[in-house]
Amino acid sequence: MPTPTIVEVQGRKLKLTNLEKVLYPAAGFTKGQVVDYYVRIAPVLLPHLAGRALTMKRYPEGVDHEYFFEKNAPMHKPDWVKTTPIWSGSKPPHHSFPLGQRSATLVWIANLASIELHPSLSHADDIATPTMIVFDLDPAHQPIFCSAPRSGFGCGIFLIISGFRVFRKRRAQKECRSISP
Repeated sequence: MPTPTIVEVQGRKLKLTNLEKVLYPAAGFTKGQVVDYYVRIAPVLLPHLAGRALTMKRYPEGVDHEYFFEKNAPMHKPDWVKTTPIWSGSKPPHHSFPLGQRSATLVWIANLASIELHPSLSHADDIATPTMIVFDLDPAHQPIFCSAPRSGFGCGIFLIISGFRVFRKRRAQKECRSISP
């Protein structure tokens, strides 16, 4: 078993493991490179995550293998990782969602092989009041005659005409999102 790497981020010591593990086989991109990416993107990413509960999409063996969504912060989380309880309506009645408040938290999250972060559409202190709307159009869930990019463009035009600012995001060649803060 490889020796863990101890790093200090914002005065917090973190034990990073398996940094050589390839998470993106097609590109040869490793877990260590994902951690580095999160560190570099933190100044731009953190303002968008601030105060929002995070659902982590974890790929422990890489993007070509099984993944799972994690809402509850793991029991082994560092004490300084902030969380927020959000009622779930199931058992347990509340999930303790992590909050992406600082670079050190992003490094901890990346070390979990959490490649995708899904922030709540509302702030944790007012979970019942969304601050943005997202139209996530994925052709895997649409009839064959629908075009996600075309439909996403239509959603974006509708939002613009309605007076909203719109940002579009495309993944691969098929999926399309229209996001309005």
